Amino acid sequence: MAYAEKMIPSAAVREMIDRYRNEARNPAAPDFQISELAPVSEVIRSAPWDHGVYAIYRADQTLIYIGMSMTSVATRIAKHMSRRVQESTFWQMHTGYFAQTILVPNSWEAPSLEEFLVQQALAYPGI
Repeated sequence: MAYAEKMIPSAAVREMIDRYRNEARNPAAPDFQISELAPVSEVIRSAPWDHGVYAIYRADQTLIYIGMSMTSVATRIAKHMSRRVQESTFWQMHTGYFAQTILVPNSWEAPSLEEFLVQQALAYPGI
């Protein structure tokens, strides 16, 4: 799901993740592994090959895209950066420079977290 029309800073995305933790999860559930914001190429190289949610950001660290993978977050981000995908109108207009991964302990939680973040992003007032 793309969010290129809103200027949502990475700090606001982190607050959305924390809101999901506090409002939509069992407090006894194992916690997420949330990466720091890093260049996309570094995230692809270093992200664990695990399920979860990811966010891609512009150079100014505002959100472009939220997605999820049930198998490998790193592989999914790499697909967004492939030549074929980068030639699409959306990615030509919105180059991704940074990424962040949110690995979830159970694959079934990835769609739930992604949907929560999508709804929060849609409701975000912008800057």
